[in-house]
Amino acid sequence: MPPKDPESGALGAETAAQLGNWAHDQGKGHVCGPDTGFHFRDGSRRSPDATWFDDARWRAAKKPRVRFPVFAPDFVIEVRSPDDRIRPLREKMEEYIANGVQLGWLIDPMERTVTIYSSGQPPRVLENPATVAGEGPVAGFVLSLERNLNK
Repeated sequence: MPPKDPESGALGAETAAQLGNWAHDQGKGHVCGPDTGFHFRDGSRRSPDATWFDDARWRAAKKPRVRFPVFAPDFVIEVRSPDDRIRPLREKMEEYIANGVQLGWLIDPMERTVTIYSSGQPPRVLENPATVAGEGPVAGFVLSLERNLNK
């Protein structure tokens, strides 16, 4: 993937920071940014813009001398940049869910939408949200998008 433009990169960093602050306050789980790769059961390797995963699940998945064990984070966020076509991003989000991710958010600053993906549910689109409330593995997390989507 080519690098993101500064505005998309800033939104991704802000998203990961808010998620990291929430995880720190909760005292649970791990948050990673786009420089972290995950190896999925279908053989693909992906690097979402932000992820959260349970520490106990991660410890159970780790194997000695295996740098990238098969492991799906519990929650992923992707941020669309101006060069990204929406269809491949939607397919990537479906791939995350098919590989065991419980919840995913696709943030599209150009369309001012957040699409929520979860297992067994059709995607839900929020239009121009000021906040997005977590559910399932990240219940209690609230992402503020006011500065980024509501310009």
